[in-house]
Amino acid sequence: MKVMLYILLCFWSLTCDAARVSKPVSFHDELDLARLSSPRQTWQSMIDITDAYNQTVQTEGYTFENESTLDNLEEQMERLFDLRKVPESLRRTVAVEAAVYLREIVARMPPLTLESLPGREQAFAEMRDNYPPIWQIDESDIVISYIQEGPFTGNFQFSERTLKLAEELYESVLELPYVNPEIDGFHDAYFMTPGPMIPSEWVRGLPDWMHGQYLGQQVWQWVFMAVGYLFLVLTLYGLHLVIGTLSRSWTEAWQNRFRLLVPLAALLLAARLETFIADEIFITGEVMQWVRHLSAAIWLIAFIGIIQITANLVIARVTTRMSTRSGSVDLQLARFGIRIGSILLAIVVLIQGLSRMGVPLATVLTGAGVTGLAVALAAQESLRNIFGSMMLLLDKPFQVGQRVKVRGHDGTVEEIGIRSTKIRLLNGHVTSIPNDDVAKADIENIGQRPFIRRVMDVTITYDTPPQKIDEAVAIIKDILSVQVVDGEEINHTINRPGYEPRVAFNELNSDSLNIIVIYWYFPPVYWDYMAHATYVNRALIERFNEAGIDFAFPTQTLHLVGDPQRALEATMLDAASDSAGSS
Repeated sequence: MKVMLYILLCFWSLTCDAARVSKPVSFHDELDLARLSSPRQTWQSMIDITDAYNQTVQTEGYTFENESTLDNLEEQMERLFDLRKVPESLRRTVAVEAAVYLREIVARMPPLTLESLPGREQAFAEMRDNYPPIWQIDESDIVISYIQEGPFTGNFQFSERTLKLAEELYESVLELPYVNPEIDGFHDAYFMTPGPMIPSEWVRGLPDWMHGQYLGQQVWQWVFMAVGYLFLVLTLYGLHLVIGTLSRSWTEAWQNRFRLLVPLAALLLAARLETFIADEIFITGEVMQWVRHLSAAIWLIAFIGIIQITANLVIARVTTRMSTRSGSVDLQLARFGIRIGSILLAIVVLIQGLSRMGVPLATVLTGAGVTGLAVALAAQESLRNIFGSMMLLLDKPFQVGQRVKVRGHDGTVEEIGIRSTKIRLLNGHVTSIPNDDVAKADIENIGQRPFIRRVMDVTITYDTPPQKIDEAVAIIKDILSVQVVDGEEINHTINRPGYEPRVAFNELNSDSLNIIVIYWYFPPVYWDYMAHATYVNRALIERFNEAGIDFAFPTQTLHLVGDPQRALEATMLDAASDSAGSS
């Protein structure tokens, strides 16, 4: 329990900005020992830098006071190697470990005279004589090469192959005695000594089984690392639960603001944990590379989460700021654009992150292209609907809340989604039409009409005399004219300039005389229009009844003998008239 408590206290200290002891500037902080101007200088620089590092670590250990000194020496070690193909996040670790391995190897070799390696002028002379720009140390796999591209162009560094084989070469000479005994213990001092936050005496006092090794790391290091990741997971999960509990009654905008704390905390804790594992637990080698990859993956996920949550915040902000309704096409387009932009930004972050983790950019782009092609082929229908929604949002043939007719469906638009458009039909049912079909269909937007146009046929009987026909036309015009009733002006909604009512005796139907009536009702509010139509119809019936004008029905009218209203008149023709008419 005491061990566990101590470990947790160590991790807790990572989240606190405790004041550290001021670090004095040492000799190695001021002096740059890395000289790369020739194979000779590069070799001597490796010896000098690693010796300085070995002396500091074996005499002082890792302390806050010498941290800047060791950091400076590690930076110089990094410059000794050709690291162009090593992920940027791993370069420091890989270079320092390779330098330690090389120094351990050289300490077991006969001393190398510097004259056996060329200076700068001699090296360039050899290259001008068409010798390969590489220099092998005592016919071993330790090679110094001339760099012809990259940030170290024109310098001499240990080759990429030497970097890869350093650990293997060290293991091959591990049983050989030291020629230079001062290096004895350098490997263990670097790989097995904890950082300043973990006392070396405490580590040495652990049981023997805690010092057993697996994959190059001691058991106590694995335990500390496991507890560290457990601490990270529990902290993030606890923060998520606390925010979820406290924000239940909050608005969505405030919930999203506080949700940002989780990925931000993941970024901070993952960075601090990686630093603790590298500098305090001192995980090294391939395991440390996997730790850095895991940290990079956590950062990628956290950054993508921050992007998506920020997109939600921007959408909420736009929703409250836009003057149009929350369901308008402008707002839908803004939401769609923000969402697509956030996805594209997340993809860019993902590609950049994978590239920094060492995945070749060409491989990432090729994989993305193949994946995109496979998705496109498998989801053709969905992609067509997505592009259809984009066309609807850009072209704006209708907006949410407007009444439309699409493919025989008549109703009010409720939602313009990514895949389909939902329409509330006049009978109350909801129908979903794929956006690809909507984009290609003829759309009648009833909701955009500026008025409601009414065309009405008023039919009267054939026995209506001309004077009554004229009176009927006059009555209809009077009903539709602007009037004042009980101090209130009526019919102004159908008498806009340029849209005055039209009345005409236009047809002789087979069963009636037809008077056509056309007027335009402003504004296009349907139920107000229906109330006005009721008023017009009622006034028309009352006035026609008062004037004795009969409406015609779509039937035949029978004239009966003895009907006082319609006396039957018959004229008898004599036979002579019939004969003359027939001839």
